[in-house]
Amino acid sequence: MLDRSLPAEKLAELRAAHRSTLDKGEADRNKAVLALAGGWGAEDVAAGLQIDGNGVRNHSKKTLHDHYFETFAEFKSACEAFFANPAKGVGG
Repeated sequence: MLDRSLPAEKLAELRAAHRSTLDKGEADRNKAVLALAGGWGAEDVAAGLQIDGNGVRNHSKKTLHDHYFETFAEFKSACEAFFANPAKGVGG
């Protein structure tokens, strides 16, 4: 099972952002990450919010791990940076 837990501070930040936004897409993305952090599966979240499952997974990666690679070039660059100095971790 994937660890999708979030610190209380991040959960509060997402809840506040959800309450304050007028952008429905942003609100749905925040709800999706909150549901994933609460133990829901990505497909269940997608079905409940009537949104794409891939979008749920992609946004959760960005929110939960503070990075998501939009292109293969970005991913390749991050891998090269990591393997050049693995002690620093992702993002160098």
